Amino acid sequence: MKLFYIIFVFLLQYNSSNFTFKNVYNVPSNDIRAISYFLQSEYDNFKKKITFKHNLKTEVIFCSSLDDFINKTKTSNKIGAIYKNKKIFLQPIEVLKRKGILYNVLKHELIHLIFDCLNNPNIPKWFNESYAVYFSGDLDRVRKKVKIKFNSLRDIESFINSKNYDEVQTSYYYLGLVMQYLITNYGEESINTLLIEDYNYSFRENFEKRFNEKYDVVEKKIVEYLRKY
Repeated sequence: MKLFYIIFVFLLQYNSSNFTFKNVYNVPSNDIRAISYFLQSEYDNFKKKITFKHNLKTEVIFCSSLDDFINKTKTSNKIGAIYKNKKIFLQPIEVLKRKGILYNVLKHELIHLIFDCLNNPNIPKWFNESYAVYFSGDLDRVRKKVKIKFNSLRDIESFINSKNYDEVQTSYYYLGLVMQYLITNYGEESINTLLIEDYNYSFRENFEKRFNEKYDVVEKKIVEYLRKY
């Protein structure tokens, strides 16, 4: 009986250094290995660029169907994956592969995990999502779906949780452009320093110290940049 239990558990999960993959029985073994290698490699690459405050062991949950995904995450089937409660939930692999977004959503949710590892409460949500959209490659596939009104980055952030999926997609598009602007004007290495700056200061204060520019002035420039799209 004990041997049967061990075999049963083995069939349900697969492990790497920082990830435990659950419900793997419905996933082809070559996909599991490829996903495991991708996530662990990307995680290790981020650790070389950014100093983590915490080193998390994270569960990756393979959902067996779209209904299973919706039931587990309490979200829409239009979202390919989600990082929630320190776990990454994925729609059925075949669905993500058919849409051609498997590795985009993996890296997007991995970046949210990375921000969790940083444990910096001062990083605004718009920056977290902007970073994830840009560095996952999502900016190449998300599009402006509808017009949204905004005068600040927090205005754009507010559409992330909209019940209108077109507004969500549009907010992702604009936030990806925000990071594109920041990387173009300040460089990736400098932007990464904002993730680990002195936690005793606000994001705004750290930004101004790092770049010697007023945050409000830069934000206004970014908003003007976004209005061109």
